[in-house]
Amino acid sequence: MTTDRQRLWEAAQAALGPASTHVEFLAAQAAARGHGAWLVGGGVRDLLLGLLVQDVDLCFDTDVLQWLPELSDQPGELRSHAAFHTATWLTRGLHIDLISTRAESYPQPASLPVVRLSGLDDDLRRRDFTLNALALALVPDQRGQLVDPTGGARDLEDRVLRILHPDSFIDDPTRALRGARYAARLDLRLSPDTAEALRRALPTFQRIGLERLGTELHRVLQEPRAERALELLDQWGVLDAIHPELSDVAVKVGEGRQRVATLGLQAHLPTSLWLSLAAHLSPPARSCLRGLVRPFRRLPGLWEHPAVDAAPLGAGRAQWGLACARIPPELWHLQQPEAVDWWVREGRLISSLPAKRLMEAGVPRGPELGAALRAAQACAWEGGSEAEQLAAALGTLGAQVSGIRSQ
Repeated sequence: MTTDRQRLWEAAQAALGPASTHVEFLAAQAAARGHGAWLVGGGVRDLLLGLLVQDVDLCFDTDVLQWLPELSDQPGELRSHAAFHTATWLTRGLHIDLISTRAESYPQPASLPVVRLSGLDDDLRRRDFTLNALALALVPDQRGQLVDPTGGARDLEDRVLRILHPDSFIDDPTRALRGARYAARLDLRLSPDTAEALRRALPTFQRIGLERLGTELHRVLQEPRAERALELLDQWGVLDAIHPELSDVAVKVGEGRQRVATLGLQAHLPTSLWLSLAAHLSPPARSCLRGLVRPFRRLPGLWEHPAVDAAPLGAGRAQWGLACARIPPELWHLQQPEAVDWWVREGRLISSLPAKRLMEAGVPRGPELGAALRAAQACAWEGGSEAEQLAAALGTLGAQVSGIRSQ
């Protein structure tokens, strides 16, 4: 007869996909040394929801850092993280986190935790929400056994988001941003005690560095339902606690996503969504919050770009082309719709006479050639023929045009 444990284990093997073989190998290695091994956190949550396991987090009741030398002959790369007694195994396109069961304490509100080795129960109870305080045993004589000390499976079934202790958000306020991601993605509601704990913790957001908040906001903006997550953060008072001008930002981000999709620029998400958020802010607020984007490539330079404030691009295709050519593509969705629609679908594909042709007509190298090229391109954007482009280019030379052949 198939037991519940067997069914859950078979489901786990399917949900883990290509990682299943590596997980079984590590579990067997742990068992041979007399240690327990568990799949923990979001992977178990997704398994119970019938989803593929994206986060392969494996927990062992031993210090994995001492175990790493015995795994050094395995394919791939092992990276250790000594401060947290964890490691990462990168192998054949897979990302597997190896975690020592541990407990955490917070010396003061909103600080980084102090970590010490402990057992599985402490490890599960240090987590953010009950739906992540789940473990699935992996060693052969226990595999398929669900460990659920906080009622996470029931909360998941009831679609409730619940913290594990009253000071959870005070210890780490960024849990609220993670909670909004889960709530938006899985259609969850806060339990009453969790809502009250979050309300009490709102002043603590002023103690967190902007870069830490920015890292969590970046994850929010990567969610398929980022706007819903932002709406929840607004309803919970979190955005106002970070900065009052962040309230109602979900609308601006939603508009940004729609424009990016219309323009076919999805490759620039979530950077474009960050800039939609920036466009919602006044220049002083944007300056105050620039630390949010400091950890991300290109974003600091774009955050206070003049185009964020979307000045009119003028009328006529020549003006549109000259303006759009100077604006980074991540900012196109914020600009004058008619101009950008033309630019994306047509304008940026229109070429004009090359420099070689202009020099053959007598345009000298240097600044004069640059001005002539710009004039020819502006003429091309307006639909001018090659002869008209050449005339426009030569017209930039003023008195020097005398004697230059225009054929």
